[in-house]
Amino acid sequence: MYNLNTAKKAVNGLNNIIKESNDKIIDDFVNKIFDDLDLSDDQIEKINQISYNFKDDISKANLLILLQKKKKREGPKKPPTEYNSYIQKVMPDLKKEFPNEKQTILLSKAAKLWNEEKKKKKDKEDKKNDI
Repeated sequence: MYNLNTAKKAVNGLNNIIKESNDKIIDDFVNKIFDDLDLSDDQIEKINQISYNFKDDISKANLLILLQKKKKREGPKKPPTEYNSYIQKVMPDLKKEFPNEKQTILLSKAAKLWNEEKKKKKDKEDKKNDI
């Protein structure tokens, strides 16, 4: 069975192959320029520096980093739901009341309170509609 470490090793292996391939292509391209053009020492040094920077930039954009990047959400953040607002309001009180309880238990208690609150609201609206 594959696990995360195995997958990372495989991706890193692919990154190394891609990096070596990219470096070879860049080196071949630079050597072709040097063979075909009559360049001064300053121009050769400048091209070597550009190719070095280019290789560095390419290696920073490796496959593992691209896979791990999270997409940023565009536009405004959506407002919290009624449930989220209620939980935010009730959790500090529950933490004070039950300081040694786990977060999961506190959330289940908050959810029960929310269901009770929601039922009360619904009953209130039903009475309003009946009148």
